[in-house]
Formats: sequence, C-alpha cells, structure tokens
Amino acid sequence: GAFVCLFAVGIYLPCMALRIDERQLYPPNGSVPYSAKPLVESMAIPDLLKTDISIFSCTSWLLREMGNGEANSFFSLVMFGFCVIVLTTTDVLLLFLAAKRLFQKQDTPLRDQGPCPFYPWAKIVRKLSMLDVSIMGVYVITFCMGIYKKQGIVVSTREGLLVLILAEVAHSLLYWLVSGAVEAQQEEAERAQYEYKMAAVEDGSPVDGSPMKRALDIACCNFQRFLGARAAALPWAPATATGG
Repeated sequence: GAFVCLFAVGIYLPCMALRIDERQLYPPNGSVPYSAKPLVESMAIPDLLKTDISIFSCTSWLLREMGNGEANSFFSLVMFGFCVIVLTTTDVLLLFLAAKRLFQKQDTPLRDQGPCPFYPWAKIVRKLSMLDVSIMGVYVITFCMGIYKKQGIVVSTREGLLVLILAEVAHSLLYWLVSGAVEAQQEEAERAQYEYKMAAVEDGSPVDGSPMKRALDIACCNFQRFLGARAAALPWAPATATGG
C-alpha cells in the first residue's frame, strides 16, 4: 500500500527542473552585454525555458516522439518506461502474491507445501527493474550540470525525486521481508519432506511420489541395510557383546 501511494504520486510530481538565472547572463559571468538586458527581459527567456520534468511527462513525450518516427525514443521508452515503471510495479505485485500465498499456506502441513511460483520471478524482475538506477541517474545529471550554473543554467532536483526514493525504500523493505520469509518456509518444507520420506521408507509405508520414485527409495534403503549386514559379518568386524 505504501509503495503504491508513493510511486503513484512520485511519477506525477516533477523530479528535475530547469531554470535560467538572468543575473548570471550578464558580466562578469555571462557574455550578454547590459545593453541587451531590455531585449532579454522582453523575450521572457526564463519563462520560456522554465521546465519541470516528471516520469509521467517524460514517458508521454517519448510516446509522442516515437509516433513521429523517432527511433531513439523507442529505446528510451523501453529503458525508462518499461524498466522503471512496468517492471518495478510487476515486481511489487509478484512479492505481494508470494506473501499472500505464504499466508494462505499457514494451515497446510510443511511437507505438502511446494515451492512458491511467484518468488523466483520476483527475484528476476527485481534485477531488471531500474527505479533505483533512474533515481541515481537524476542525481548524476544534476551534479554534472552544476558546471553551467555560472552561465545561468540551473538544473536541480525536485520534490518528486524524494517521493520516489521513499517508494524504492518501501520496495526494498518488502523484498527483504518477503524473500526472508519465503526462503525460510521453503527450507523448512524441504526438511519436513525429507524427514517424512525417510521415516516412510524405514517403516516400509508408501511415500509420496511416482511408483518408480518409491521403488528407488526402498531399494536404496534395503541396499544400505545389506551393506551394513555384510560389514558386520566380516572377520575383522568388532564383536558385539552378548548377554548370559
């Protein structure tokens, strides 16, 4: 719930902004003479270049450019829209399904609990989701663009980036909690299945699995007993104490 709210708000809020500082356009930092100041002010350059960028606006722009035949926009849309938005949301959905299945299997005996079908996919999708990478990319861009601040070009981060950071923190916490619970449950289930099958083989009762699997389990157990009996009959085997 926390991730859905934070992520939905974060993709609409601006993450990065472009501003023009008119004071830096004139000497001693800028190259625009003071005589051109009335012309610059009449053109309203800061208002024309004022831009706030969000994930939603960026994705919408890429879609429009792709419709105009821009091939690079297609690859950008795949890397940004698909890997950042779709895969991150899909990973959280898979983690939710894995947690729901874990809760529903609480009353089922451990030996009857199979592996979770959602968790392996969640591990793969998490490695492909790039929300954390995009957040770091925004910080890197704003840091590198700081060299143009003296020329009046100011690129800065906005409040949407903080919301996306909180969403990624919620995503990471959800992954750690669900992965720890699912892996612990799978280890306990495998141990319970192993103990149940070994006890069934030793008692001679049928065990779960195919007839071939049951035959192999029984054959292995009998072969181990045979080896133990043959080893006890060897001349150098230690003699057992007898009563009387």
